[in-house]
Amino acid sequence: MPITYLFKLPITIDQIPQFRETLEKRIQSLKPRQLNQFQAQAVMFQVTNQTTIQQFLHSDFSSTCFSVIEPQSPGQETKVLTADIGLASLQRRILDGEKKALQLDLVGSAFKLDDFYIKIGAVTQNSSNRGLLVEISYCASNNNDAYGVIIEFVDSHLGLSNSHEMLTSFVKKKPPQANYTPEDTIIQYYEHFNSLRSQTAQIRSH
Repeated sequence: MPITYLFKLPITIDQIPQFRETLEKRIQSLKPRQLNQFQAQAVMFQVTNQTTIQQFLHSDFSSTCFSVIEPQSPGQETKVLTADIGLASLQRRILDGEKKALQLDLVGSAFKLDDFYIKIGAVTQNSSNRGLLVEISYCASNNNDAYGVIIEFVDSHLGLSNSHEMLTSFVKKKPPQANYTPEDTIIQYYEHFNSLRSQTAQIRSH
């Protein structure tokens, strides 16, 4: 299983188009193989006053629907449930009577360069830009130093300094040599999407 890290760029909304173009040009200059565009989506439902469920879809896992149950206290572990994609629409119909608080979408470009998969995409809400994410997967058979290799790749080829600060707290706490799963990728999207949701709420409150 590849080790995947998701980076959230610390830029303003109006900088997103320019930064996305710059990053794509830097990758394209390395002569990678361009892949089909990738997509990710999160829909959040407020089931009770204390419980929120976020449903995630990701084009890399096209047959799977992920549901994240938000922890009710800071010390609780984030739970990710998986189901066949056919249950996604059923789940949405069941939850349709609940309050649909937010939907975030991501569409981006994907590339393969040696042992790396690089995905660059803008997060939108109602077609308005909210953030820019970069997903890097390292697929080498010996990935014991994947953390250092990915950070070096991002810093060197994407020109992003202090890239480790753009990672989620989940990645920072996870042991470097631990196995990674699709659920780990979804938790990173969950954390970054929550951060973007909070930023959007702050903007609207001013």
